[in-house]
Amino acid sequence: MGADDPGSNPGSPIKILSKVVIMNFKIKNFFGNARISELRTKHSRVELPNFMPVATKAAAKYLNCYHLKELGVEAIISNSFLLYLKPGVKVIKEFGGLHKFMNFNKTIFTDCGGFQKLRPMFLESNNLGITFKSPFTGEKHFINPKKIINIQYELGSDVLVSLDDCPPYGSSLEETMISMKRTHSWAVESLREFENINNDKRLIFGICQGGFFKKSRIESASFINSLNFDGVAIGGLRIGESFEKTFEMLRYSISEIDDEKPRYLMGVGNPADIVRAVRMGVDLFDSIYPVENARHGNIFTSNGKIDIEKAKFSNNKERLDENCNCKVCRKYSKAYIHHLFKTDEELGKFLAVYHNQYFMQDLMRKIRASIKDGSIGELEREIVKKFKTK
Repeated sequence: MGADDPGSNPGSPIKILSKVVIMNFKIKNFFGNARISELRTKHSRVELPNFMPVATKAAAKYLNCYHLKELGVEAIISNSFLLYLKPGVKVIKEFGGLHKFMNFNKTIFTDCGGFQKLRPMFLESNNLGITFKSPFTGEKHFINPKKIINIQYELGSDVLVSLDDCPPYGSSLEETMISMKRTHSWAVESLREFENINNDKRLIFGICQGGFFKKSRIESASFINSLNFDGVAIGGLRIGESFEKTFEMLRYSISEIDDEKPRYLMGVGNPADIVRAVRMGVDLFDSIYPVENARHGNIFTSNGKIDIEKAKFSNNKERLDENCNCKVCRKYSKAYIHHLFKTDEELGKFLAVYHNQYFMQDLMRKIRASIKDGSIGELEREIVKKFKTK
């Protein structure tokens, strides 16, 4: 699949859909398969395509709620399992829910935690659920579909996610199919529990899996799409596979998801991955990628990624990015931020994280504008050339 044809026709005229509203999702306009839309939640309206910063423990790394507001962040995602462990659902409920607890008044998604099967805290899984080890105490905790839905609901998140079983990269077709069947069974249980308890306009997304096989990707997306979820999340990608394999599998998944449903590609945050996925029809993303890069001195710029710790920046008076208007670029030089990293000053990480998160929000604004004016193909080629990895 070449950069010129990731599933859409760059020469297509802009099409406008008027008054297309599917529940809480409204499509405004599109170009090829890329579309501009709006997701309405209990707390806010999120303009899509959009990128959600990760606030795993009810905190976006190095950023507080005022920074998120400055950046124009419309939605974040938190980890329901870790919040269940600390500070606990009871504490957050006493504050009136996650929004008030962390002082963020926009949309909050909570993840079910299934992806943690790929993390050291995973112990075992069976057809009933997943057993994790607490990273705080080492204690065992068993999570099943009903329990994790109730945890997310009591935390007060706007959008809940069904429990899934994510097959590790390299799993055989047989292993992948077993994992997929669990994901489907848990999706049905999660949805049933959500429908039993939901009485205040919350939303729920189902996760499709399928590993790295055409058969299972198509089957899983088709099954999850057939259920009464408010949106479909696509999981289990960018976990070790090549760039080309990612988009081969993504194409199979998207082909089975109704246009009228929002599509959420989980855990993907590389700018090249995002712009290509948008052009294929994806609406929403989340990832720690921009933050982890920033913490290691890798700065996103309009010319690609730079390593600010390199000696060539030690006396460089230029801004991080001459084409960026964030407050970091307006006020600080490359030399100063280089100095902060080389002397292990935490301020350097804050400035780098702030800039990278600004870059991501600005990229999404540019993507939406390029869909409107029909230049999404040109933007994709530019970003893929500068940011593509393996």
